[in-house]
Amino acid sequence: MDLAMLSAYLIGDECVCEVAFGLFIRTSRTLGMDYTTCTDSLPQYLLELASRDSAGNCRKTRAELDFICNVLATKSVSSVAGLDRNRKQINRLLNADSMYVLHFWGMWCAHCLQQHPDIMRVADTLQQMGCNMIHVAGDNSPKFDTWKKFVEDQSGEHLFTSRSDARSSIGERLAVSSYPSYVVLGKNGEILGRADAYYQLVPMIRSAQLGKR
Repeated sequence: MDLAMLSAYLIGDECVCEVAFGLFIRTSRTLGMDYTTCTDSLPQYLLELASRDSAGNCRKTRAELDFICNVLATKSVSSVAGLDRNRKQINRLLNADSMYVLHFWGMWCAHCLQQHPDIMRVADTLQQMGCNMIHVAGDNSPKFDTWKKFVEDQSGEHLFTSRSDARSSIGERLAVSSYPSYVVLGKNGEILGRADAYYQLVPMIRSAQLGKR
């Protein structure tokens, strides 16, 4: 029994779904998605609790765990959907032989805007390394026209995802919970890793290209 599992067990049966689920989320994020499959002890433990308890918080826990299990089961990405600068809904198919970085950001995110010039310079460097960066404005971005004005003179690929598409968007499917955030994709869209800082990307891509994952 690992530390997180033991902690959940010691909470006891009262409110264990709600409290232990919160522990699972915090542990996963803190340790960089340490629980990478739903066959690990803690998510399985929570699923069993949620299955046999009819309390409202356990029903909610079961629904959230089902969603997280689907996220954790996602090992590759084949396409990215969103609006392009002409407000056209597209489904950008990824080249199976190429590497990509998905850059998740938002117009409301001061950190994102402050770092944007540096991120664009890194994108140029990655391009020279044979890796394309796709900039995905997150689910909480403001109006389309505001985003379009900001990116109209920017190089690279930019997509906009609206709040109405939040649950089905690529950011939600990959459980992106902070901005800016980056998901590194290898050949065939395989998820190689995640980063929360732009300066981590070049070493990650170089390492992946050398076969050191």
